[in-house]
Amino acid sequence: MSWSLGETAALALKATRGVGFSWGLAEEAAGAVTWLHERGLPGAAALCSYLGAVAEGSVIGTAGETSCPLLTGSALSDGTIASPAATGRTLDLGRIRSPLLLLPFVASLPPGTLWLEAGGIGKESKWPSDSWQSQWLRGDAVCQIVMGKTPQI
Repeated sequence: MSWSLGETAALALKATRGVGFSWGLAEEAAGAVTWLHERGLPGAAALCSYLGAVAEGSVIGTAGETSCPLLTGSALSDGTIASPAATGRTLDLGRIRSPLLLLPFVASLPPGTLWLEAGGIGKESKWPSDSWQSQWLRGDAVCQIVMGKTPQI
């Protein structure tokens, strides 16, 4: 069975609300999942993995744990977290669980010359790693936003 983007967004919204996120963050999650699927990336799988970890209580950002890609991404989009202003500058976001969900938020930042770098995948992760792709879906990574000369997204 295949789902339309609208159906996928509605399910993402309901699932995010179901684990206790606010309506606003649930709408941001639905938008992020839709953005990823429009580009052929597994947004629903990343959200499902992240929400499963939230339901288990293993990820909400206290010291030493991973941070929420939805909260971090929303803060970036809203300007609560300022993005780097000059070429070569970086912004450390810390360890983010399911960093693929952060990508749509980074892509929306002006002027479009920012990109996400995810390091520390695998060895430092407390989740098992079979490949870098699965770490972007169900694992975690230390993430940075880097101001570059050319857009990567």
